[in-house]
Amino acid sequence: MAPSGELVSEANGVRRSFVAGPEGRYVAQDLPFGVYRLSLQAEGFAPWSDLVEIRSEVPVRVTVTLGVAPVTTQVQVNDSATLVDPSPNSRDGCMKPTACFTRAARNTTCNSWWTVCR
Repeated sequence: MAPSGELVSEANGVRRSFVAGPEGRYVAQDLPFGVYRLSLQAEGFAPWSDLVEIRSEVPVRVTVTLGVAPVTTQVQVNDSATLVDPSPNSRDGCMKPTACFTRAARNTTCNSWWTVCR
């Protein structure tokens, strides 16, 4: 997707929206002298904005390199289901972990550490 942008000069009342060409280039012509805010955005890239001043009829060249947009990750945690069996004994006779942390004991049959509630 080609970058899109906007040139804005509050003092001159100029507002131009544009889409850059296939090579990422855009030429703005016939702009009155003044200060412009140039803003660019493209999918997958961080937005960019800076001031550009036009003082004469000599062309002003602005080269912009867009940075990569930050990656955001969202994790949702639900407490509705448990992943361990809270019952004291399972089918194999080994104790299952519980929410009680009063005393830890070694279960030699299952060869693991389990929490024993009293």
